[in-house]
Amino acid sequence: MKIGVMKLLLLLFGLSILLSNCSHYNCPATVETNKENFKKYLNIIKSREVDGKTTFVDEYREALNFLSLVTGIDSKADYSSTFGYRDKTDYKNDMKQWKKWYKENQCKITEQYVDSVYKRVGLKR
Repeated sequence: MKIGVMKLLLLLFGLSILLSNCSHYNCPATVETNKENFKKYLNIIKSREVDGKTTFVDEYREALNFLSLVTGIDSKADYSSTFGYRDKTDYKNDMKQWKKWYKENQCKITEQYVDSVYKRVGLKR
């Protein structure tokens, strides 16, 4: 009986270590604002492209700039005299790439990182 209890305790101990090591999405608090911004900007694009909601051109452009600059993934959207995606496939590909980047790099988007990518292209946030 004691051997069974020991095995159970060892199993629980090992599981707790494994779970604590799997928390790679526990980012420093300094990235929380930009994580929220990233999601907000994805939603701005989605609400225009999927839900057909009215979106301000400046807000849409800000979202595209943020997502493209922070990820390094250029958008296929147009925002000159008209704005939006001409092709749903382009929209889906951009969203897929941005979401993949976010999943892999969400702890990277500190204020310093975001400021540096904006500064590199001469833009202010």
